[in-house]
Amino acid sequence: METEYFNIDTVSPKNVLTASLIRSPLPTGTIKAIEFPPLPEGYFSLTYKDIPGENFIRVAGEIMPILCREEISYKGEIIAAICGPDKSKVLSLCRSTKISSETNYTFKAFKGHSPDQIVKEKKFTKGNPDKIFEDALSIVEGTYHTAARKARFTSYRGVIARSAKGILEIQTETQWPFHLRNTVAAVCSLPAARVKTAIGKFNPTYDEKLLIPTIYASLASLLSLKTGKPVRFVPDREEMLDFSSRKPEVLIRRKSAVDEKGKIIAEMIDIEVNLGAYPLFSDEILTQLIVGAAGSYSIPNLSIKCRGITTSEPPMNVFNGLNLSSGVFSCEAHLSRIAEINSCNPGDWRLKYLPGKPAYIPTGGIEKEFNGKELLARIIQASDFNRKYSAYEVLRKHRKPGRVSRELLRGIGISFGFAGNGFSGRKESGESYTVAVNFDRDNKVTIRSSANGSSSTTVWKETASSILGVDAESVKILKGDTSTLLNSGPSFLGSDISIVTSLVEKCCLAIKKQRFHKALPIEVKRSYRSSGVKRWDPVKLKGMPFHSLSWGAVVAEVEIDPVFLRPIVRTLWMMVDSGRLYNKSIAVKSLESSILETLEWIVTEDDVTSPSVTDTGFNTPLRRKLPDISVIFSEKRKNITGGISQLPDTFIPAAVISAVSQATGIYPDSLPLTPHILYKQMEGA
Repeated sequence: METEYFNIDTVSPKNVLTASLIRSPLPTGTIKAIEFPPLPEGYFSLTYKDIPGENFIRVAGEIMPILCREEISYKGEIIAAICGPDKSKVLSLCRSTKISSETNYTFKAFKGHSPDQIVKEKKFTKGNPDKIFEDALSIVEGTYHTAARKARFTSYRGVIARSAKGILEIQTETQWPFHLRNTVAAVCSLPAARVKTAIGKFNPTYDEKLLIPTIYASLASLLSLKTGKPVRFVPDREEMLDFSSRKPEVLIRRKSAVDEKGKIIAEMIDIEVNLGAYPLFSDEILTQLIVGAAGSYSIPNLSIKCRGITTSEPPMNVFNGLNLSSGVFSCEAHLSRIAEINSCNPGDWRLKYLPGKPAYIPTGGIEKEFNGKELLARIIQASDFNRKYSAYEVLRKHRKPGRVSRELLRGIGISFGFAGNGFSGRKESGESYTVAVNFDRDNKVTIRSSANGSSSTTVWKETASSILGVDAESVKILKGDTSTLLNSGPSFLGSDISIVTSLVEKCCLAIKKQRFHKALPIEVKRSYRSSGVKRWDPVKLKGMPFHSLSWGAVVAEVEIDPVFLRPIVRTLWMMVDSGRLYNKSIAVKSLESSILETLEWIVTEDDVTSPSVTDTGFNTPLRRKLPDISVIFSEKRKNITGGISQLPDTFIPAAVISAVSQATGIYPDSLPLTPHILYKQMEGA
């Protein structure tokens, strides 16, 4: 059977209990006592004392508690849970539970953090930047801030756990089903073979289905084992948004030595990232920030230092990737600033110093089949960038400085870069990516994989159809669970499209080779593991960090609303080279949706509202005009298939910020760029 979307509303086991969570009202403190109200018959509570196994989730050597033991680390940390047959009664019992705690109100902040909050540090050095800076003709400095970001919406539908015939069965949406299974087994002190996670299609949205379902599944499983009944937990919208995946706050300071021709000959980059109370994926986040901040240009001397900081805020880790985008934003915004200071068209500057073919990145990774200059030249021509940039420059230079203008301000910006597919050369929790393809006597094809993203399955079908010469309707994605499907790793960082698709292709090519020489049915299995230090050195940060790269460029044309000082993106061009495309229409629709979501965050965080409306206590967002969006795919690289989900967050922010800079004559350096921030900077200028 083909996979289906999991829907909590259609799954209602007999005697199912509903669970709700009790969270900490304080950001820091020590729990002294938990006082539950008298629980009616059939209602049950859960604390860390009820956990028979491990009380944490493990990710690449780092841990985060499932239930708070004594020390509270952030506001909203899960302390206990209650379940019972009536949801409203359960909620009432949770509200009546008293948490006795002591606190000295010490809050570990990101800004002005102490040295003992630094939990990880990574460095990358190339050439001799210290020597170059001693004799530098010109030095350009900039500080770039990306605020923490949380989801605006989520499609997560909840979890049901139940025990049947000695097997703990879990139904939920997850991007990492085998990690969920292994975590639940460890928490419940069960062999992994006695835990089964159903696998269905999902929409990853912000990657909130990578780790959050594992936490909720662990709690539901513990309650199910304690009560002997099925337990369902469905977080309400506010809870899911407040305590779902968060993008870390990042502060990047860049200092560039520039020669008389405007070329960057050395850079020193200092990065700090807020990991929240419990760092997870910290090594990968720091690595991706460094790789993104290093950029794509021929800078011979580089020094990059990146530090991970713990704070008294909810954990911040995965959010549409692992923060390579914040590094790229700082790089591209800074380069546009250097070009403007040197009276150079930022498009021409990039064309001058960007490697052509083969493309390479400062860590030493090489893309033999990609030509960055060609892609950049194409988007400059398609957007008529040079003419528009020159026209807006004339307007900017004739504008009167020293006051906030009420005239219509316009500008255009450009950015270029890449996003990585897969993790940076590490084995995620010892897992590999494995796929099997079966070809039977009726010319039916079945793909067996635990990766079941909503768009990737279409790509796999068309891959198999094209190679084996069958109709796409004859290709099925096997429905099942962790006991029947193969471990295809986490559906994350474009791995469904890049790694898993390449495995499906290898399986189908092997079947094609065997089908006329071997009796049907034929099943072929293929696996992928990181090639390790030969391809990428995770200590020295040398080599190609990812399975493959998806490249792209963006041009954004912006005007400033003269009344509310709100940046409005009028037109946006995006050119992408993610390798071979199997379904262009799906790719375009996916990108257009992600583009709009990225633009919403860049200029309208916390809902931009009319001041008069806000003063009356309402919170009605202004009506926003959708920009004209042009997505262009360059399909020059036929040997890879790359992901595109991270691209809008990676390329668009710097292009928009640069366009706003030209329109206003100031240098915005933080995301999101709200009217309040813009007004303060324009007034200050």
